[in-house]
Parts: sequence; structure tokens; C-alpha cells
Amino acid sequence: MPKLFIPNYDDAVAFTGGVTLPAGGYICKVAGKPKIETWSSGNGASLVIPIDIVEGEHKGHYQSKYDNNPNSDKKWGGLLRQSIPSDGNEKSAGYFKGMMDAFEKSNHGFVWNNDDDTDKLNGKLIGIVFSQEEYIDNNGEIKVSTKPNRAYGVDYIRSGNFTVPELKKVNGAPNMRSSHQSNSDAFDALLNGDNDDLPFL
Repeated sequence: MPKLFIPNYDDAVAFTGGVTLPAGGYICKVAGKPKIETWSSGNGASLVIPIDIVEGEHKGHYQSKYDNNPNSDKKWGGLLRQSIPSDGNEKSAGYFKGMMDAFEKSNHGFVWNNDDDTDKLNGKLIGIVFSQEEYIDNNGEIKVSTKPNRAYGVDYIRSGNFTVPELKKVNGAPNMRSSHQSNSDAFDALLNGDNDDLPFL
């Protein structure tokens, strides 16, 4: 049987990944300048917004994970990714506008103009519902990740009147459960009852 040698293994600090963020609604803040990333396919791009939680039990979740990661090539874990419409598709534009509408609802006096610099989002609040989904890791084991799902105004998140998707299984589509009835402040309203894929990538 071949032996396995890992360089710097003895000096490395064991990294367990930290606590998994539960699914739910959180008040978040943009934690740095957003950037635009081109898709590997070359057929589109996403606005990538670094965020962290700023209220409640999980305040500073992503900053803590970053600070406790001993890897020299560590990256920020809290990323809100929104595809950038480029084909004039009204629905795609509606998804993007829904996120910006949530920013406007969350920050008094803030207005997003269609040609604004994305740097103006830095430091702004936004309400985010996070959902969980299973994935298969490099060892073939099923793990669970927590990702941004929908954007809302912060007051809507604080009200608790939002919908949280159930765990999305590896071999199945997500089932929705609602703790309360949704209202017009929710990003869902932009979808007009449509059950297409979620707005965030």
C-alpha cells in the first residue's frame, strides 16, 4: 500500500470548518466592496457582495470563521451572488431589482440608480433568508451548506414574517415551509407566483 506524505502536516493547525449557520432570516451588512465575476462559461457575470450578520446570536459569523481559519489562502465565506442581467430579459432584471429594492428598504434615504457604482453598497444593511442544501464532498460524503436564498427589507426579517425553504436534498427539489404568511414587502412578490429557480446563485 502506498504511503501518503503531506508537506507541513506536523506544523499545520487542524481546521474543522466551524459552526454551520442555521437556515433562517438574518440582518446582514455589506462587509466590503462588491466585485463583478465573469462566469467560467463566459456567458454571463455575477455581482458578488461580501456580507456578514450584524444582529442576533450569529452576529459576526463570517468574520469569526475567517479569523479562525489558519489557511494562508483563506477566503471570505459570506458571499451574496446575484446574476447580472445582460440580455434584456424582464424576469432577470426583476431578480436584480428585487435585491436592490431590499437594499433601499433597509437603508433610509438610500436609492439605487441603474448606472450607479456598486461600491456604494459597501456598509449597507440588507435582510437575507438563508437556506440549506446538501452536497457531496470530495470524500463522497453528504454535507450541508447554508447559502443566501432571498433578499428582504430588514424590518421584514425582524418581523419574522418570512418563508424559509426546507433542506434541499441532493437528489430532490426543495419543499417550502412558511412560518408566517408572506406579504408584499417580500422579494417573492416580484416573482408573481412563479416557481422558477431561486434568484441567488
